[in-house]
Amino acid sequence: MAGHNDLTKIPVLNLYYLLSYAWDKLEEAQQTDVSQSDHQDSLSLFARILCSGTERLLKRGLDRGYTEHKELVNRIRGSVDFAASISRTFMKMPRLVCDFDEFERDILHNRILKTTIRNLLFCEGLDRAYHNELRLLHGRLSGITEIALTKRSFSMVKLNRNNWYYDFLMKVCELIFECLTPSENAGRYKYQDFVRNHSKMAQLFEAFVLNFYKKEQNTYSVKGETIEWDITENARPESLAVLPRMNTDISLESDKHKIIIDTKFYHDTLSQNYGKELAKSSNLYQIFAYLMNDTHPNNEGILLYPETSAAADYSWCIKGRRISVRTINLNRPWPVIHEDLLGIIGLA
Repeated sequence: MAGHNDLTKIPVLNLYYLLSYAWDKLEEAQQTDVSQSDHQDSLSLFARILCSGTERLLKRGLDRGYTEHKELVNRIRGSVDFAASISRTFMKMPRLVCDFDEFERDILHNRILKTTIRNLLFCEGLDRAYHNELRLLHGRLSGITEIALTKRSFSMVKLNRNNWYYDFLMKVCELIFECLTPSENAGRYKYQDFVRNHSKMAQLFEAFVLNFYKKEQNTYSVKGETIEWDITENARPESLAVLPRMNTDISLESDKHKIIIDTKFYHDTLSQNYGKELAKSSNLYQIFAYLMNDTHPNNEGILLYPETSAAADYSWCIKGRRISVRTINLNRPWPVIHEDLLGIIGLA
């Protein structure tokens, strides 16, 4: 009997590859060695990334930028806030209130990094070795303000080509932020493993497969696309308005062939019906609709699931279109996953 692959127990190295491809950050990710990690959980993975990434930033020199300041000064600096200065004069405190910019390290992306490290230091269950390393790094970020992180904090980060090397760490910080919740112990946090969050893992799996095929082969162009309904007669605008959009997860296309892949992150590849295993009907209907409305003369569809028990490899030719159900085992060594993904599209 086939063993069961627990999708919440994906090896830390494979999880790292999933994130690296999904974020299109494979080159940056390769700067952190997680292959020898003794800790098979995502909290330790993120701690290791933060330690390694922050150490590299400190060696390189933290990014600097202009920040706005408003201060009481004895002589003009920047622009004078006349309203505030006049009110102080009336109060017999004859000093100027000035607005000025200062070029410094205390900028948003450094603040996010330091605050994330601080939050991890108060996270229950963090390995002692990582705690000690993060504590030392936190001390080396003196002069940088800690802030109350919100979802908006991350959307406000504006990077450019000169500091784009921060982007990978900012993505890690944001994911950590989403996984930390206040503990019953005041001032401490609990880590909610995102691997147990079905919605996040479904998004990650889709983005991983899309970017993997973009990067690891050149036979097909790769994208997600919207397929238009093949409407054969005029329809009223109100009728067209209620048609659902057909957005593919992944479309691989060449002049001779097209493959439409729909990723499904389910714990069961097949459904149960009175004790009989069947392909999930809604998934089949969806991929079939894509193929029948797509205009490429030689297209096929693949429903791709993570493997949880036995490998699935089912295939049918329906109305001249080939539809397959395939699985990928995310618990296997990474080189095997790499080869299997290429094999699914006939390139291994």
